[in-house]
Amino acid sequence: MSNDPDEKLAEELLESIFKASRTFRNWMKEDNSFSVPQFRILSYVNRNKDCSIDDIALYLGVSKPTASKIVEKMRLKKLLYRIENKKDRRKVAIGLTSKGVKVLEEARLKAILKLKNRLSEIDTKSKSQLRDALRILAELTG
Repeated sequence: MSNDPDEKLAEELLESIFKASRTFRNWMKEDNSFSVPQFRILSYVNRNKDCSIDDIALYLGVSKPTASKIVEKMRLKKLLYRIENKKDRRKVAIGLTSKGVKVLEEARLKAILKLKNRLSEIDTKSKSQLRDALRILAELTG
């Protein structure tokens, strides 16, 4: 580790992101019958109607076969549906079922409630600083 303040800040930021990810993953394990990748797929498919397995694999940063396995498990749980292209059977569109929408919203609300409870523990000034930091983080990460 160098004495460069920007490098030190970058390391602290990375560690904070990893810690937040671990916390969120633990919350998902406690409250839901699905994993963080499954939650991410539900969120992605909700925002990108009738997307492909390729789209999902790219979003998750996994191989197409891995994404396909996860999607199939979710289809069997009736969270997702598949629509095969009549002209090209290799092309399949993935969408959320009504159960998938419900499960996603419930998980999202649980996470928001947990965060809200944590936020109630900090003062107004800290909340304002957090908003500023989040805005800067959003700018940095595009």
